[in-house]
Amino acid sequence: IYIYRFLLVFIFIHTFALVFIYIYIFVLVFLCIYTFVIVFICVYTFVLVFICIYTFVIVFIYIGLY
Repeated sequence: IYIYRFLLVFIFIHTFALVFIYIYIFVLVFLCIYTFVIVFICVYTFVLVFICIYTFVIVFIYIGLY
């Protein structure tokens, strides 16, 4: 009876540990994706700003010529 109980507790602890590890991995992956999204947004914003400045410079040169 004691061995059975020990086995039950052992399985329970193992299952709990596995669930904890899965949650941990999921959180890590989520954080990686989140960081990637933030970096992507930063790069995207930088590109937009660059395009705006580029367009402004072209317009300025175009006005400057006439």
